[in-house]
Parts: sequence; structure tokens; C-alpha cells
Amino acid sequence: LRLLLKLLIVSQTFFLRIKIQINSLTVIQLEYRLQSYFYSVIYIIMPKIVIIMIDYLSFIQNLRKMPCLFILFITLIITLIWLRAFKLYSMSLLALGINHKTAPVKIREQLSFAPDSIPDALADLTAQDAVNEAVILSTCNRTELYCQLNCDEQSAPQATEALIQWLKNHHNLADTDISDYLYLHFDKDAVKHMLRVASGLDSLVLGEPQILGQLKSAFAVARENKTIGQMLHKLFQHTFSCAKQVRTDTAIGASAVSVAFASVSLAKQIFSNFQQHTALLIGAGETIELVARHLHESGIGRIIIANRTVEKAHTLAQEFDGYAIALSEIPAHLAEADIVIS
Repeated sequence: LRLLLKLLIVSQTFFLRIKIQINSLTVIQLEYRLQSYFYSVIYIIMPKIVIIMIDYLSFIQNLRKMPCLFILFITLIITLIWLRAFKLYSMSLLALGINHKTAPVKIREQLSFAPDSIPDALADLTAQDAVNEAVILSTCNRTELYCQLNCDEQSAPQATEALIQWLKNHHNLADTDISDYLYLHFDKDAVKHMLRVASGLDSLVLGEPQILGQLKSAFAVARENKTIGQMLHKLFQHTFSCAKQVRTDTAIGASAVSVAFASVSLAKQIFSNFQQHTALLIGAGETIELVARHLHESGIGRIIIANRTVEKAHTLAQEFDGYAIALSEIPAHLAEADIVIS
């Protein structure tokens, strides 16, 4: 038993040491190979050794004479049973969500999480039977759940269906079919998806840097609410490191890469003198706030912000010396605007 535990400890230490030096995909392959080799030793080599001991050493007949070997044999059997159970009920990683590629704005708005609602949503999500750890990422272009599931391959479909139903119930969409808009990624595919998202490869504008900060914020909220364990903690830390390396080693961030900055850059190419023009911004979310900031820094003459909630539009307009209106007032102000961004 000591030797088996030492082998397990050495394998895990070897994995952690190499993890720092290689990329994410190699990490996944290495972890899989280490587990495969380890279980090969346990399930193939060890049983053969036991058979040889039984056949050639009359192990069973001499158990009474060799109590130490008897104890070792029983310990080995118990260890094999424990490892088999551990393998069958191993924990899976799931990334479930929607984004700008799979769902229209209406559906994305219905499935989004308000920032102040995420702590309660995380607590409710981790209260589900199959969920051990969870992180919720909710932006204007995507809503994603990253979960560590305590289930095997056979029960994974039921656990996934339960999570989809939880998502629908949480947003009062129990009677709405959202399956056509959702995507599911398990284990290695989930890791690849996370790395693509963090690196800006899955964004509306290729390489936009905002998503990395949004992922870090989602991770921080989950950590504050204690819904992150060892697995997701290591995975997110590695994801942040990988995304940083992508931006360091490639030119993906060399151009205007956010929707906000790209739209303002296009407007500046069309209108040479920003001080003589007016911009109408529809909405008051994070992206519109960034657009307003870029317009203000570029010297736009006037900013009009229209939103369903006038108070929120007024708060944003005050920050950038703008003017707030309700959505119903857009037709009356549309002729004043040279630039309209929604």
C-alpha cells in the first residue's frame, strides 16, 4: 500500500512539475497517459504477479504461515477496489453555454446573469447533485457555465440535462426550448474551448482583450463565494497563463481588437472632425460604456445614450457629459445623430 501511494504521489508530482513547462494540449495528453500507465500497472501487471504467486508459491495454502503476505494481499485487493471506484466515478469537466455564434441577441439577453445575481446563482448551481465546482461567465456576447461534475460517462447525459433545466428554470424559461442555441464541451474539449475564449479566438472581434478580464472577474466571484475547488482553480490559472502567452508570442493584439474600439476607429475614418458631430448610443451595457469612453476620449461633440432604463442611461451619460433618453424617444433624436451605435 505504501508503494502504491508513493507511486501515486510521484506520478502527481511529475505531472505538476512538467505542467509548468509545456502547453495546455500537451498537459492534457500527458495527464491522460500518466493515468493510463498507472492503471495499466494496477490492472494488468499486478494481477499477473498475484496469479504467479498463487500458482508457483502456493500463496493461498501458506497464508497462515505468512501473515504479513496475507495482510499485503488483502490490502492490495482493497486498494484495487478503491481505485476502480475512483476511476468509475471520476469527475468530469463541462463547459455549457451560448454565444454570439449560436444564439440571437434576444436569447442571449434572456439567459444572461446580472452581476449582483451571480453569487446566488453560483450557490444554487453548486447545490445541484452532480456539480462540485462552478464558475459563471456572463457577458453581452456569451453566457457560459464551467462545472466540475461528479459523475461517470453513463450518468453524464442525465447530469447535463439537469444543468440545462437548471439554467432554464433560473431564467424562468422552463417552457422554452433552448437546446438549439446551446453548446456542450466535455473534458479536453472544454479545456480547449476555455483557452480559445480567454485568448480572444472565440470572440466577435478576433483577439479582443476584454474577455480575459471578464474571465478573471468570473473566477474572482466564484472564488469569493467558495464555488471553486482545486481542479477549476488550477485550470483557470493555467488558462490565464496561456492567454498571456498568446498575446506575448503572437500579434493577435496588434490591431484594434474590441468591438467598441473598432467601431469608434471606423467612425473616425469617416468623420475627420469629431467635435462637430453627435453620436447616439443605444443601450447602457459594458460594450456601450466602452464605446462612450472611446468617443469621449476622441473628442466627440455630443453623446446621446438611449436605454430601456432611463436611470441607468442617465448615470452613464453623466460620466461622459452626455444626454440620456428613453428608447421610445429615439425617433425624435435620430436626425440629430451622425453616428449610431447599438
